Amino acid sequence: MVNAADRENMERRASERLHHRGVCTLQHNGASWSAYVINISESGALIALPEEEHPLVEGSKLKLDLKIEDTDAFFEAEVVHKKEHYLGLKYTPYSDEDSAKLAHVLSLLKLLPD
Repeated sequence: MVNAADRENMERRASERLHHRGVCTLQHNGASWSAYVINISESGALIALPEEEHPLVEGSKLKLDLKIEDTDAFFEAEVVHKKEHYLGLKYTPYSDEDSAKLAHVLSLLKLLPD
């Protein structure tokens, strides 16, 4: 039998990760932080947050503002893991509109030179 953590790991690995060094903004409880996208996929993103002082922990709900080329994309997300200054985010909730928006962002990233 597969437990919830193993299922989440399999789902996380099933999404292609696109490595992208980009800028984003995180918003939580009225505060915001500039951060950097390390990689992004259909299910979430790995973010580097250089701020040493922030209240974000596993389970924190936040808004993620991605800036890709001339496109701003906003997503609701949850911190699913935290290590040093890295945050693993999972998009929540995930509607058809969110899926279409994310597909557009990912297609833009695939067109960018490495």
